[in-house]
Amino acid sequence: MNFKLPQPLRELYLVLGDYMCDKKDTWFCRPEELHWSDKYLLVTGSRFPIPLPNRWKKRPECCSGPGTGRAGNGWKKKKRKCRRRACFKGETMYAIEKELKILRQFISPKLMDDLKKWKCYSEDEILAAEKRLHVKLPVPIRDIYRHMADLLVTSGYLRPLELLHREGNYLGFFLSPGEDSVVGIQKGKTSGELYMWEENDPKGISWEYLDDLETACEEGDEEGKRKTVAAYQKYWKRRNIPFIHAPLNVHKQDQGPWFNQHLEGYGLFLTIHSIQEWEGMAWHEHTGETTCLFSDFFPARFSKEYFQNIAERIQDDFKPLSDHPELMDLDDFPLRMAYVHKDLEALLILGLEPVCFMLLTKGVAERAFLEKVQEQTGLAFHVGF
Repeated sequence: MNFKLPQPLRELYLVLGDYMCDKKDTWFCRPEELHWSDKYLLVTGSRFPIPLPNRWKKRPECCSGPGTGRAGNGWKKKKRKCRRRACFKGETMYAIEKELKILRQFISPKLMDDLKKWKCYSEDEILAAEKRLHVKLPVPIRDIYRHMADLLVTSGYLRPLELLHREGNYLGFFLSPGEDSVVGIQKGKTSGELYMWEENDPKGISWEYLDDLETACEEGDEEGKRKTVAAYQKYWKRRNIPFIHAPLNVHKQDQGPWFNQHLEGYGLFLTIHSIQEWEGMAWHEHTGETTCLFSDFFPARFSKEYFQNIAERIQDDFKPLSDHPELMDLDDFPLRMAYVHKDLEALLILGLEPVCFMLLTKGVAERAFLEKVQEQTGLAFHVGF
């Protein structure tokens, strides 16, 4: 059968095998009669078909072999979670450092002056925040604070690392676009599932601290930053005293595309959304630059096949930004949220509510390249809308 029996079962056969296999009730199968039923190894006779205990089930192949702590045959008595998300969805989170580094290359230099008031954070600063919060931050959040904090904090979508605080059993990172709600995770959860709630701050006092911190950062006032952060944390410590303040009205984000429900996907969406916003606001001030181009609007009447054809035509030169399809999926829409060129020289963005493409390039787009993209998409590209 090409596997090794668990040690307790081997010992039963070695010591009591003759007795158990010769009983009239056929307690145990003879070794040559052992067989699989679905994922269970049946070791009892037909009269009492009791399967092996759960801890002796044969693991899927992705849960065994090199790097998993299990033998290649998949047996292990102690139950452990699979290290790969494909086996037990929701038990781990994807790292998004690779995707963020690609996106970082397409933030235009003309936007960098507006991002100087905030900065990305170092590993030491993240460790200090974890020590203060008594929690290990999820990997995708660590990636975001290290590579995209300046963009997302300036855009108003990410809470500065110094101001992270708990509200009950929840830790909020993001501010939802167009809503006065905080988006974050539940304490003790490792799935990255997102929750949304309104902060327990009816007078909006915490926003005053944020304004003070922004001013201190802009002026390089380290002492002012320290005092503001200390006052902010003291304020939320009082707000979190049990039974004094109203309970949170928390809603789990379980609607819409996958990225809208999970931490890593939501972080990537906000990053792409922010780049679109900044480029959309800046194009009319830099009409002579051709590093950001917009396509014609999609036809007023189109079918799913229309976008499916575009997806097939661009696949020779463009691939989805992430190797994990769910991070870029737009439900059942044929196109992904963002594509990167095979030479990493261009980024093709669709966005959440697609009306046209945005094409970002590291330098001035060459005419031959632009003509090919226009041929693949069937749309003309130009500066501005």
